[in-house]
Amino acid sequence: MTPLILFLFGIFIMSLGVWIIHPKYGLLNVWKKYKKNTDRVLLEDSLKHLFDSDYRGLKSTIQTLASYLNISLDKAKGVISGLEKTNLVNTDDDELNLTTEGKTQAYRMVRMHRVFERYLSEKSGLKEYEWHQEAEHAEHNLTFEQINKIAAEIGNPLFDPHGDPIPSAEGVMPKHQGISLGTLLIGETGIITHIEDEPIEVFAQITALGIFPGSQLTIIEKDNVKIKFLIDGQEIILAPVLAQNISVVVNNSIVKKKKYKTLSMLKDGEEAYIAGISQALRGMQRRRLMDFGIVIGTKIRAELESLNGDPKGYFVRGTTVALRNKQAENIFIQDKPIGDNND
Repeated sequence: MTPLILFLFGIFIMSLGVWIIHPKYGLLNVWKKYKKNTDRVLLEDSLKHLFDSDYRGLKSTIQTLASYLNISLDKAKGVISGLEKTNLVNTDDDELNLTTEGKTQAYRMVRMHRVFERYLSEKSGLKEYEWHQEAEHAEHNLTFEQINKIAAEIGNPLFDPHGDPIPSAEGVMPKHQGISLGTLLIGETGIITHIEDEPIEVFAQITALGIFPGSQLTIIEKDNVKIKFLIDGQEIILAPVLAQNISVVVNNSIVKKKKYKTLSMLKDGEEAYIAGISQALRGMQRRRLMDFGIVIGTKIRAELESLNGDPKGYFVRGTTVALRNKQAENIFIQDKPIGDNND
């Protein structure tokens, strides 16, 4: 090997070494930062899980934590060890409990996550299943003060878009309410209070059916294979295993809704009356519709259709508004005025 080649090889080795061990930009430093951030996320997610389990009256163990975080038992033990060293968690006969300081940090993480989800549901055009992922990122990067400013901007909401209560800035939470949808009997009526947002695939499947917190439902059929119910006037069939992810508060004094038609079914020239708006339309979308005068009891007429049929024009309160079919499918109508005894 010639001296020149040896010299160039030496330069290459030195450059490689600098690239690996540089105190700021080196690969080793980047890896350390990544591992530190990953460990911090695991610790913070563990606090959230223990807080939520305690709120629901559920027992937390290393096994349940490992399952929630999708990590091995050994990794979960390491996470708990880190939380115990910082006096955030204590273990009693395999049961994990938050300390006073642990509860304080946990409720802050929960508040940050749920406030940001509510913010996304009202201010962004993201899909329902994207809110959770974006909030997961934000809660590890925003400060508590920033989240409180965001909460004030959207009116300090009490619940996130999934129906979960948002802890106040002082850590106050209302008592847990609701039972599994699958426990309702045929003929019973209730209001959806919560939909589990994990696993994300199940949550996406449920919301795709038009099931959202705040919706009213009535059980019409039920067996070991399926549960059939009316929700916002629409008939839906759900497998019992999916129904376990939905919580409801039973209230049989609620007037049971019949099966409504939707605005998208109106043909040109046909008229109807607004009977309701699905909980699928929320935030800016819902406010925009109400600004147009699309509220319960309003008379509306279909009158203009684009070449491809979407959007379509509707005449309401002296003005023609254009609505996408996806919006019109979530607006319920009936043929006669609201309150008509012959309806």
